[in-house]
Amino acid sequence: MCKFKYALVLIVSLFFCSLISAQKKDVCHKQFLLNGKIENISDKSFLPEIIASAQDSELDMWFKMPKGAIAQITSISKARFGEKFTLLPLIKNVSAKNGRFKLKYTITATAPDGNVLDIVKDATFEGEKTDNLGAIICPDIIDIKFDKRYQGGRYAFAISATDEFAQKTVSNTTFVDIVKWKAPKPIETAKDLDNAFRYFYLKPSADLLYSMFFSKKLDVEQKQSPYQINFIIMGFFKAAFNKYDFLIDEILSNFDKFDNLDKSKIILLLRFLNKPDLKDSMLSKRQIEYRQMLKKADIPNPYEIWHRFLGPTQIDLLWGEFYATGAYKPLRRILNLFANKEEGIQAKELIKNKKRPADKSQWNRFTVGMLHLAALQSVLRNAQECDLVDQYCVWAYENKDLPEESMEVAKEYFDNSKPPEQSQFKRTFESVKF
Repeated sequence: MCKFKYALVLIVSLFFCSLISAQKKDVCHKQFLLNGKIENISDKSFLPEIIASAQDSELDMWFKMPKGAIAQITSISKARFGEKFTLLPLIKNVSAKNGRFKLKYTITATAPDGNVLDIVKDATFEGEKTDNLGAIICPDIIDIKFDKRYQGGRYAFAISATDEFAQKTVSNTTFVDIVKWKAPKPIETAKDLDNAFRYFYLKPSADLLYSMFFSKKLDVEQKQSPYQINFIIMGFFKAAFNKYDFLIDEILSNFDKFDNLDKSKIILLLRFLNKPDLKDSMLSKRQIEYRQMLKKADIPNPYEIWHRFLGPTQIDLLWGEFYATGAYKPLRRILNLFANKEEGIQAKELIKNKKRPADKSQWNRFTVGMLHLAALQSVLRNAQECDLVDQYCVWAYENKDLPEESMEVAKEYFDNSKPPEQSQFKRTFESVKF
C-alpha cells in the first residue's frame, strides 16, 4: 500500500466516530459567507463543492447559527506538513420532494504522483428540506494531516454528487498544496496584533499564529492578576498551539536562536501546554528560576470545577480558547454560570451595603455570585464586540441549550424576536481584511 493511501485510510479511521455523530446534523443556509464574500445561491443550480478549510471541524459557525444568521466558511489552498485541515463537502440547491432531499456522493483524493484514493464511496445523505434553495454540508466532514513522511506538492480533492430526485450528477474539485514550513516575519504593529487576536478564528493559520506569538508588541503580562499573566492571551495560545502542535517542534529545534524575551515566552507556553521541560543546559540561571516559579503556579483547568479564587482566571482561559477556535464549547461553559442568578443578586446586595459574608456558607454563595456577575459582564461585553458570541448566545436561547435558570437570564439579553436594524455581523465585516 502506498504512503498516500495509508495516510488517508488512517485519517478516515481516526475520524470515523465523529463522522457517525455528524449524521444527525442537517442545517440549510439560504446564504453564507465564503472567505468574507456572500455566496450567490439564488440561481437554483445544483452544485456540490469540496472546501478545504482550517476551521474547526465541528463547524459550530455553520451548525449553531440562529434563525436568519449568516454562516461563515473560510478556505485554504496551502497547508504545511503536520498542519491539520478539513474537507467540507457542501451542496447547493439540492431538489426537495415532499419536504425531503436525497443525495448520493463520492469524495476522492489525488496525490501529486497521480495516485487516486476514494475517501468516501457512494455515500447517501437525505433529510428534511422545505425548498430547493440553500446550502447544506454533508455529514462526511474529513480531517486531514500529512506529516513529512508523505509527498509534498499539489493534492486534488474532488466530490461527485447526484441529486436523486432531479437525477442530476455534478462534480467539483479543489486543490491544496502541501509545503514545507518556513517561519514568517512577526507582526510589527499593535493594531495588527489586536486584529489578529479578534479575527483569528475566522481564518486560522500556523503562519499567523507564529507571527503573533513572536511579535515584539505581544505583552503576556497583566498587572494585578494571578501571577501577573494575561490569561486570555495564554488561553488563546494554549488552544491555538494545541491545534498547530507541529509548531512546537519547529520552535524548540531553533530555541537557541531566539532572544531572551522570546525564550521566556516559550517557557511560559510550555507550562500552559504541559509539555516536557527544556534541558537545564539550554537555559540561563534566570530562565531556570522563571521555569521553577511557573511550575509552582496554580493554573486551573477551565473545564473542571469552578475554582474559589481563580474562577475569573478560568473564564479568561475560556475566552482565549474561544477567540483561538471560534468554537461554541468554551462560551457554553461560561454560560453555565448564568444559572447562579440568585447568588449574583445576593453578592450585589452585600457589595452595595458594604458587608462581608457572615459565614462559610454565605462566602460560598458570594463567590458563586461574583462568578455569575463576572460571566454575565464578560458575555455581554464580548457579544457587543464579536458577532459570533452574540450569534451563539441567541442560538443557545432559541434551541433551549441552557438550564432553565440560565434561560431566564438569556431571555433578557438574547431574545431575537426583535433583531436590530443593522446586525453586529454586518458591522464586523465592514472592516475585516483577510
